[in-house]
Amino acid sequence: MRKNRTHKYDVELARSVQHDRLMATLGARIADVVTAEFLWINYFAATERRCLAANFNSAFKELGTLGMWKKLRGGTSQTATVEIAFLKGEFNAPWRELLLRQLGTYVTEHEARESATTNQLVMLDNPRTLYWAGKLREIEWERFVALWEFWFELCKAAKSGDPLDKSLLREDGPDTYLKHRKNNLGDLSGFPAELFDLIVSAGSGTYKLELSTKKIRIFVKRDEDEYEEFLSRKSSRRNAGLAKCASWS
Repeated sequence: MRKNRTHKYDVELARSVQHDRLMATLGARIADVVTAEFLWINYFAATERRCLAANFNSAFKELGTLGMWKKLRGGTSQTATVEIAFLKGEFNAPWRELLLRQLGTYVTEHEARESATTNQLVMLDNPRTLYWAGKLREIEWERFVALWEFWFELCKAAKSGDPLDKSLLREDGPDTYLKHRKNNLGDLSGFPAELFDLIVSAGSGTYKLELSTKKIRIFVKRDEDEYEEFLSRKSSRRNAGLAKCASWS
């Protein structure tokens, strides 16, 4: 496959094509078995393949190209289509960013903050920001970086539908590490008590945020005034050793 070939749509043509038609075209181009095998060989690690099926043919038959990607990387069908088409070489990096921006995964800081009016929990990574129940919570995160890291990773795990364990914080300490972080977070001035109550144990040394993924919005700064919405840990990490995959293998 030619990963860096010129995009076939020139700018004027692409601007005139309806978005759903463009996505349908890209969808058709990445749905074939050749593309699926390309991902299987070049982008899915051995442990990730075992998460999908015993072999490629079984994985493709059961999930198809999009299903394989979404099970490992998360995201929506449209964002998955864009990511796969980019890896396949259908367009370059600026086009990828443009399409993702059109899908709503790229927003300005103002737009990210405005989302707090319609979402229960909104987080921005830079500057460190927490909105809860439509209100900005004034917290001196700069003084408590370790607590911020614990809280932000807990939110990302919740958005991915997963619990948080210390390995995601790259900590080698005792199993009580997260318990101490959780307790200290509850004592932090400005942190909402009702939000703290949603942090519950999910097993030994593991915690989860009991809040629907649909009520959580997380934005990661990419440029001076541009943020990318975090959709799922699976879509942002390519760690072949994910515990979830290991448990499936």
